[in-house]
Order: sequence, then C-alpha cells, then structure tokens
Amino acid sequence: MDTLHITTPADLVSLIGHSLGYWPHESLVCISLQQNRMGATLRLDLPTTPGHAHTYARKVGGYLRTHQDATAAVFAIFTNTHRDNDSEALFGPLVEALAQQLALAGNPIQAGWNIGPTAMAEFRIHPVSYGPDIPLTTIQSSVLNAELIFRGSQIKDSLALPHPTVTREFTADVETHLKAAAVQSSAQRTAAARGYWSSLLDDGDEPTAAQLAEVLSYLQIPELRDRLIADMPGLNLPMELLLFGESNTAPDWDRIDTAEGLLLQLTL
Repeated sequence: MDTLHITTPADLVSLIGHSLGYWPHESLVCISLQQNRMGATLRLDLPTTPGHAHTYARKVGGYLRTHQDATAAVFAIFTNTHRDNDSEALFGPLVEALAQQLALAGNPIQAGWNIGPTAMAEFRIHPVSYGPDIPLTTIQSSVLNAELIFRGSQIKDSLALPHPTVTREFTADVETHLKAAAVQSSAQRTAAARGYWSSLLDDGDEPTAAQLAEVLSYLQIPELRDRLIADMPGLNLPMELLLFGESNTAPDWDRIDTAEGLLLQLTL
C-alpha cells in the first residue's frame, strides 16, 4: 500500500476530497484511523437543527463501530454557513455529541475541521470553539494534493445527480411523488422506496419515464438515498456494513449492473 504523508491541515482536507472523489456540500465526513492508517470514510448530510445532534451522533458512532480495529477518528464539517453565532449554535452541540459518541465507540477524535466557503478552521472540542482561519487556497498548494493529482486523482465539484433534461410532465411526476412522500411517515417512505427500487432491479426491464420519475423523487430524499444505494447488491445486511463494503458475501452483479444503468439514465 502506498504511503501518503499528511503534514498540514490542507493535506488532510485535500485527502478527504480525493478519497470521496468530490467536494462535499453541507456534509459531515468522518475517517476512522488505525494507528497511522486510514480506515472507513463516512459522509452524511448535516443535521438541520441542533436538537437532532445527539441522535445524529449516535448514528455516526454506530457506523464507525464497524471498523473494529480503529483507534481514532478525524472529521470535517463542510458547509456554506459562515462562522458566526448561528453556526456555533448549530455545530457546537453536534461536535460535542460526536466527541462523546466516537469516544464511546473507541474512536476518540484526533482532529476536527470546519470547512467553510472560503476558509477552514480547526474545531477545539472542550469547549467547542474555532482556531484561526486558514484560506482554502492552501489546499491548491498542498503537497499531498499535488501528489494525488499527479497520480490521476481529481476532486469533482459535486456528486449530486442532475435532473434529466426531459418534459414538463416528467418534472411534474417527480414533484407529485415528492409531495406524496412528504406526508408519509419515515417508515412508510422507506418501505415504499425500497420495495419499488427492488422491483425495478429484480425485473431488469428498461424503466419507463414514469418509473424513472418515481426513482428520482426517492433519490432526492437524503434519508432514502443511502438506503437505496445500500440495497443495490441485494444482500440482507445492515446498511452500515453494505456502505463500507464489509461483507464476505458476493453481491448480485446483475442487480448492480441494472442499478448502474438506471442511475445513468437519470444523469442524461
């Protein structure tokens, strides 16, 4: 395995972008560490209110427990929110809850960073505060960033699925499905989305425009998107194991090929 030398904050943030392949938006990224080796990389949408911080942090801790040999963790919050009292009110409870949950998971925080629109700053955990701003332009001159680019890696601006350039009817169908999902409970939404997704993947036929519209509506709901991606291999395992590839069972490759083809149609 190649050795990468991380000597600056810009190196670490650059590595996160290269590991994911894109620049996260309104996201938490956690990386588990085993001594000086990287383990699992986890990206989640940020919670929208401070009241969800503890539930959210427990979910993160549960995911990272799948890397049983991990000894520490680093994290970064990517946001367009500028550092002010509002951001401290939102991220303070989240960072404190993360520190507690990751310590319980056996992965104490080694470092944490707030990545804003133009600068990044280190989180100081107890109590939560910020270090001095470091311009994001330092990432461009990072030695590690240059090395990874030389190896052929790149960081895309976003991984968001673009809307297909289609008819007004298609757009209206997507909106109709989104409105229908909004009035359902989380359990109802999840069951409906997983059932519909699985029926398309198992059927293997060319999807209709109406079917693509319904799938696209589900993929725009953050709580469903990762669940559906985890269902692609057709394995009955906990979602965190599937997302991290922690399985000794071979996936259903035909099902994955079908899912890939379907998703590609949504990017045209």
